[in-house]
Amino acid sequence: MMHYLDILDEINKCLHCLLCLHVCPLIVDLNQEIISPKIIQNSLRNPINKVYVDDVIYLCLKCGACKIICPRNLDITKAVIYIGKSIFSDITTRKMQK
Repeated sequence: MMHYLDILDEINKCLHCLLCLHVCPLIVDLNQEIISPKIIQNSLRNPINKVYVDDVIYLCLKCGACKIICPRNLDITKAVIYIGKSIFSDITTRKMQK
């Protein structure tokens, strides 16, 4: 299982070539950058951006097209899954504390 620093290290390897944006079915269909390594990076570094990512992370289809096209072979899908699990864990913990 990946941890926060593993995800950050992985995402920091991104070249920002934007190839992933051109193959992501969600982005292509909606014609806007909803989720990308850049957005994930900003979310992990800045909690203010996390709110946006929390809302859109579940839209990712987890198809892996981004990893296939990535020149660095970054596993963005793993980062998305990690963030989704973290969000779910945070929500569950808060509900159990009430």
